[in-house]
Amino acid sequence: MYVTLLFDVEDLTDPRADDTTLRIAEIFTEEDAISTMMVVGEKARLYEKRGRHDLIQALGQHDLALHTNRHSMHPTVAEYLEGLGWDEGIAEAVARERSGVEDMERIMGQFPSCWGRGGSTWGPQIAPALERLGVPAMIYTFTHLQDRRTHIHRFCGRPTYYWYFGGYDSTFSDDAAFERGWQEVLDQITLDQAEDVPWLSLFVCHPSTVRARTFWDGLNYNHGVNTPPDQWRMSEYRSEADWYTAQRNLRRFARGIANMPGVQLRTIRQMNEMIAPEPTEVAAADLQRLAQQAVAAPVIRPDGPLASPAEALYLWAAWIAAGRPEGAVPFRYVEGPVDEPPAHVGLLSLTREQLTSAALSLGAAVDRSGRLPASVSVAGQALGVGALYRLLAAAVADPSLDPVTVVDAPTVPALGDVLAEEVREGVPGWMHKPDLNVSTHAAYTRLMSWTLKPAALR
Repeated sequence: MYVTLLFDVEDLTDPRADDTTLRIAEIFTEEDAISTMMVVGEKARLYEKRGRHDLIQALGQHDLALHTNRHSMHPTVAEYLEGLGWDEGIAEAVARERSGVEDMERIMGQFPSCWGRGGSTWGPQIAPALERLGVPAMIYTFTHLQDRRTHIHRFCGRPTYYWYFGGYDSTFSDDAAFERGWQEVLDQITLDQAEDVPWLSLFVCHPSTVRARTFWDGLNYNHGVNTPPDQWRMSEYRSEADWYTAQRNLRRFARGIANMPGVQLRTIRQMNEMIAPEPTEVAAADLQRLAQQAVAAPVIRPDGPLASPAEALYLWAAWIAAGRPEGAVPFRYVEGPVDEPPAHVGLLSLTREQLTSAALSLGAAVDRSGRLPASVSVAGQALGVGALYRLLAAAVADPSLDPVTVVDAPTVPALGDVLAEEVREGVPGWMHKPDLNVSTHAAYTRLMSWTLKPAALR
């Protein structure tokens, strides 16, 4: 199995963290445990300002990614996206994160391999914003497919790495705690190998809090407060003896994971290269197979890497609108709807002629905007895309049906409701202003669940 080692490099207040980060980067380089270092854009600018070329060089031996531009400084990602529409939010995210992307490359010498959420601050518009910024992937997101075997997935077209295991900040300075933590790592990898999980993201630590007893942002940036630099509070540090112990255990960790049987260390940059590209076309037989799976499923599900629910719907529509050709249909990415689709309860029946008209309307709407419309007009009525998904799946699965009839139709994939609730519960918290409203974050995450699908590895 593949394992990615992750470090979050983020303390924007205490210069003492720089030397801790330097030593940790050196230890993992020496043990050939090359990792992905998630560096905050503001942190890179601080390195430049402080003249820490030694640290820049040491981190450059690893893969470098952007851990947001400003992390906990207000407005955070969730705060600057608050209440914005979909396109407005994308533009805002591009403007806010651009300097982090550019400064990472200019100062650190690497274009970021991915963008990673800081703390709980996130919004779904980040995904298309990263496409515009050229950042190839994202990590630590609130999107997933509820299966550890598919933690690498696509959301809004971006390769996305969900979840992580670990977090051993204070563990390294305590031998007994380290032994317990290391056993957790061994147990998790053994479990994943037994269940054919292809990839695990193993979060090692925040370098700063290997020594600091308290998080920098908890002291200075909690609940919407931007503490002025001349009033920053610094954490108490663990003793030099603790630091000596921590370095020894960090080396044990790095050496152990680098030489573990059955484990291949890969950075996010390397994993990006292993993700299979999107298809250029989809064969008619594959469209029918997708449709048969959709008909058999009780809910709309992002099951396979070939097409997201949004892409499958568009491909079925294109196939029917083209007269059900024997050959392939050109593939394209399709974004989810930005408005709530109408729901349909009870029996819904359309003739083949009506379905063809609906398919033509949907295809034209996607070709104009790049996204699913919330609905299309059929016989003077608004037909939600959830209903159209059900109807077209049935029509493609069995071309002899006429009329095509379905019972009940959802508005979004079932997973969308799960993710929306996780956003509502998970984003607010101490690192944000107390009155943060995440209703649009949740709503757009739900709507964009139409774009979810597993990412296949080469």
